[in-house]
Amino acid sequence: MTAMIKKADKGVDPAGLFWSMRPLPGHPQDARLVIRDVTKPLVVTIAVFSGHVTPDDDTVAMTSPAKPLCVTRVHRRILAPGVKRIEIREGRIRGTLFLPPGRGTHPGVIDMFGAAGGNMETRAALLAGHGFAALSLAFIAFEDLPKRMMDVQFDYFEEATAWLTKHPAVRAGGLGVVGVSSGACNAMLMAIHCPQVKAVVEINGPPFQIVNDFLRQGKVFQRAVVTDINKVEERQKEGFITRDCYVITDEDYFPIWKSDAHILCLVCQDDQQAAWEHAVRVRDLYPQHKGHLIDVVMYPGAGHLLEPPYTPHCRYCYNPVAMGNVLWGGEPKAHAVAQLDAWKRTIDFLHAWLVDTSSSGSDMEQPQ
Repeated sequence: MTAMIKKADKGVDPAGLFWSMRPLPGHPQDARLVIRDVTKPLVVTIAVFSGHVTPDDDTVAMTSPAKPLCVTRVHRRILAPGVKRIEIREGRIRGTLFLPPGRGTHPGVIDMFGAAGGNMETRAALLAGHGFAALSLAFIAFEDLPKRMMDVQFDYFEEATAWLTKHPAVRAGGLGVVGVSSGACNAMLMAIHCPQVKAVVEINGPPFQIVNDFLRQGKVFQRAVVTDINKVEERQKEGFITRDCYVITDEDYFPIWKSDAHILCLVCQDDQQAAWEHAVRVRDLYPQHKGHLIDVVMYPGAGHLLEPPYTPHCRYCYNPVAMGNVLWGGEPKAHAVAQLDAWKRTIDFLHAWLVDTSSSGSDMEQPQ
């Protein structure tokens, strides 16, 4: 099934003050808001001044001696009350496990971001607030993990899957995986090769291997597609575009249809790194009797960095893999609408395929 989400009309948006934030005039415009510490709230100061300042004017409110008419601070918390944050250093596994409040078991989810590396905990922390035992899994450029994609091996993801499956706080019956960009590529391969994976949310990830061959036990098990360097575009200031530089045949796509996992593809039509058409092609390659296992949702006007709701849109920023700016694409309003819809779909999808509603909560003690 394919769904296309329409762009929202202009109007009042209760969260508009948050998702519409942008760097100050005169400051670098290639900034991305990243929450490094999910245990601390993001504090937003809102000040009202007399008069009017357009976004393109100098920051009069910041430099004028005039006092604001009123000021308030909003604390945006990532961790829901009672959610536990546990740093994980098990074997080769590096990441953070977030557990919902209450005793008993919870449906398990592995969450991954892209090849920029590090351990981004925001989405996993939010998932725990919705009842999931969520592992934010780092896989590159974090602590003692490989610094380069070519040194990442698939064994690592198999180890993480096996570990989370056996965790005493994780409910039996299978795991979910959420991944964006390169993390989505990993998620799709996990659906094929890790039988514990029952549901995958794939966000703007090319459904084929890019840049370098993927290794498993030191041997190539997934070859990279050919990259046509001449089709890599670079725009002044905004940076590199790679969406059309890969030479693809049907044989290059990950054969996700060989898995019985349910797949939700969330793809953005203004993504300048991963072409949405590839997700549609993969869906079309599914045999008829398995077509019900994959859904593709397309968002016009949205870009590559589809993050949790009300995160300010980042059109371009520096990327350590490209060693320069990368153009992610997207238009702020359409991107905000996409992020809200995608988050709701992600939660509903994971609950649908990982939670047995007939027994959900029967082994859990809810917080008072």
